[in-house]
Amino acid sequence: MLLQKISAWHQRHHQNCYSACLFRRISRKLELDTLQQAKFENLQIAWNKTRASLQQIHHERDDMLAAVILAPAIDQDELMRMAQIPQLSFNEEMPWLVEIYSDFHSSLSQDQREKLHGLWKKRRQRLLCRH
Repeated sequence: MLLQKISAWHQRHHQNCYSACLFRRISRKLELDTLQQAKFENLQIAWNKTRASLQQIHHERDDMLAAVILAPAIDQDELMRMAQIPQLSFNEEMPWLVEIYSDFHSSLSQDQREKLHGLWKKRRQRLLCRH
């Protein structure tokens, strides 16, 4: 159990560092003005809060699933409810994250949107090459 918690912490730490680097890179490449930078920082804060919330939910759900494995009988309805927890949480978190992203996106010029699109394509290509 301790090893699982250490491993989960390491993974979260690595993902948070990666997210921070990605946000810095985007900010630098897009050459944001003061207003855009403020909106981008709001987006970064919202992203980090959403990610942390979803990670916590996954962790708690994993603990509940561990208890189910040890149970002498399985309650299928309860198991289905647990399986749906991350998706329900995601559905609750996304509207405000989309709203904040939309506010940031509308502040970008067409050139900045094209640069953002290029950064997104490069990231996707790197991720696809890893698998």
